[in-house]
Amino acid sequence: MRATSEISFRKPLAAHFSDTEWVTKLAYLCDIFNLLNKFNLSLWGRTTTGFKLADKVAAFKAKLKLWGPLVNVGISDMFQTLAEILKETEPGPSFSQLVHDHLS
Repeated sequence: MRATSEISFRKPLAAHFSDTEWVTKLAYLCDIFNLLNKFNLSLWGRTTTGFKLADKVAAFKAKLKLWGPLVNVGISDMFQTLAEILKETEPGPSFSQLVHDHLS
């Protein structure tokens, strides 16, 4: 009986994976969190100074400012998973605006 209730619980959630807009947003979130994780790891180290940290933070902020307009014109190479998904599907114009707003 318990296995049946677990399966019925999973079916509604599995339906999200057939929704291309949801999968596209998920791919973007995977990529942005991966980039943030790499950025966070780059800030650690024994030889790190306050000046190096400030430079790295400024560089990452500059990247974020550049990526927003690029996504608006259809360039998403900086987000690997998203780029793969976009080869198969065409997101709506609201998706580009959503990413641009999030990055800014």
